[in-house]
Amino acid sequence: MKRGRSRIDDSVYPLFVTTAITEFIPVFRDSDLAKRALRLLEERRRREKMRVFAYVLMANHLHAIVQASRKGGTSHFMASWKSLTARLIIESVSPAAREAFAKAARAYGEPERKAHKVWMSRFDDVALFDQSIFATKLEYIHCNPVKAGLVERAEDYPFSSAGFYYAGCRDSIVELTDCRPLLAGRKC
Repeated sequence: MKRGRSRIDDSVYPLFVTTAITEFIPVFRDSDLAKRALRLLEERRRREKMRVFAYVLMANHLHAIVQASRKGGTSHFMASWKSLTARLIIESVSPAAREAFAKAARAYGEPERKAHKVWMSRFDDVALFDQSIFATKLEYIHCNPVKAGLVERAEDYPFSSAGFYYAGCRDSIVELTDCRPLLAGRKC
């Protein structure tokens, strides 16, 4: 079965995207590393002219709702962000984590020139064809840290767009495209 981004025009319909760190190593527990990864997300968003409606960066994965400025742009955006953050992560993590990423590269059959495998090879996506699905995914993103027991209120999690939507705070790192009319009062 073809994946969502190959069947639809991602410049017309936003995509809910998810990508995870190999072996689910919780590298983004390091708040400085998480902030730096989000700064790279913003840099890529500007360069690729993407729209980011929402995001949450958890310890070992990212969920976001994005829309490309041109068909197929989401794949390029995600690949470039994952490549840049992989380098950042390898430079920042402990030797034990670096070794785990090196073992993952061999286990996943990566070419010899690729010493580490930081991110899973692909990312999952769901095309958001209507407001109901959009609102459901938006709520899922923002409730992720609450369900994980990291915060009591979604807007208190620092690596999420929830503060923008629930508390009216401007996101300090990622420029968001506002979709509050779709929320219809939903909250965790």
